Amino acid sequence: MAINGLNEFEIIEKIKRWLGSQDMTIPIGDDAAAFELEPNLLSLFTSDSLIENVHFKLDSIKPFDLGYKSLVINISDIAAMGGVPKFATVTLGLPKKTNLLFLKSFYKGLKKAADQYLVSIAGGDLASAKEMAINISLIGQVEKDKMLNRSKAKIGEKILVTSTLGASALGLKIALEPKLKTKHDAYLQKKHFSPVAKVREARLAAKLGAKVAIDVSDGLISDCLRIAEESKVGFKIYAEKVPVDDIVLKESKKLNLDALDMALSGGEDYELVFTSPETIAEKITKNFDQKGWQISVIGEIIPKGIEILDKDGKQISWRKGYEHKFN
Repeated sequence: MAINGLNEFEIIEKIKRWLGSQDMTIPIGDDAAAFELEPNLLSLFTSDSLIENVHFKLDSIKPFDLGYKSLVINISDIAAMGGVPKFATVTLGLPKKTNLLFLKSFYKGLKKAADQYLVSIAGGDLASAKEMAINISLIGQVEKDKMLNRSKAKIGEKILVTSTLGASALGLKIALEPKLKTKHDAYLQKKHFSPVAKVREARLAAKLGAKVAIDVSDGLISDCLRIAEESKVGFKIYAEKVPVDDIVLKESKKLNLDALDMALSGGEDYELVFTSPETIAEKITKNFDQKGWQISVIGEIIPKGIEILDKDGKQISWRKGYEHKFN
């Protein structure tokens, strides 16, 4: 059987079965793996690959932004586990035609992210490749009682999401389609090419009692589905409560685009989704408000199924976000 037609999550499930039980606190399948090296402190490990013409196009992203984003999306995985990032390795596959100035700019962007989030670049590797390939592995740490993961969501818990959604998806669309222009292009493309990893937000939510989180990389619905699958539950989202970015709402009308769809399924927002009992959700909301951090209660965990409801309580059509398929 070839992998043709399978998506990455179907292949990951097969790999998990092939490897069997692993001596780890959190094995394959979450935002990061977790393992204990010393009492009360867990080490987190995550790795992401970005392949030219699959995850990015060199004619639509500056090398500085590519370096910056490559590291930040890994840091976002550590944040989604409630941890702090520590050490990274960077492995690049480079075509022979790669310009040294391009590479210098890439590493300047990477260093900016490393400095911003206090990450040490511990090494890596270089190899020749037909197209550019980036693999970053990142180690972080989290207190054992503060770790967040996808598998502990309980029926009746509230679903919360940080900040706003949809701007990254619209920013990407504008970058790839030059005919689409708005007076907010710089803002929208910054949202896509220079995301913010919500480390502080995750740390505070965990301190207040949150146990479940995921970062919004593939799209709000797809990432809520990851929680539902790991926790063996369903979820309900109230569309009118989804915090769609104001500029996306405004510009999508002019461009004849669906703002809600970009918020629900666009992906690469790198915001955080939490699920928590109502009392803890209220604490999180209150504390975030005091710090000026936006967070919205958008739904709840239900026994099974996926419900995306309009203001009248009717199911609306929806689609999954990004899935890497091996076609």
